[in-house]
This record gives sequence, structure tokens and C-alpha cells, in this order.
Amino acid sequence: MIGKVGITRYREHIRGGILTKKETEITYLISSLKDPERESILGLNRNHWLVAMHDLDFPVILV
Repeated sequence: MIGKVGITRYREHIRGGILTKKETEITYLISSLKDPERESILGLNRNHWLVAMHDLDFPVILV
């Protein structure tokens, strides 16, 4: 069985202290883990982004 979890991401673009744009994105995570729990798939995704943030040159806040 393949596990699938949907994540809704909200982004706010701020330039010069002014909100210029809002975005909403729905992403689906697919896993080949047998009988995965929603929390385990989401945890793997969050850990991926914690590692990826070290390569970015701008601040990113995960909420």
C-alpha cells in the first residue's frame, strides 16, 4: 500500500515591510512505506526541509 498525505502551504511575500503577495499551495507526499502513519510522513518532510534550509541564503521559518 502506498501512503499519501496532503500538505497545505501558505506563503506571504513581504518587501520593504509591506505584504505584496499571498500564495496557497497544496502538495501531496507519497511514500512506499508499509502502512505509514500521517505523522511519520510529515516528520520526514519536515526533517528534509530542516536540512535543506542550511543551503539557503535567506531566512525561512517553518511553522
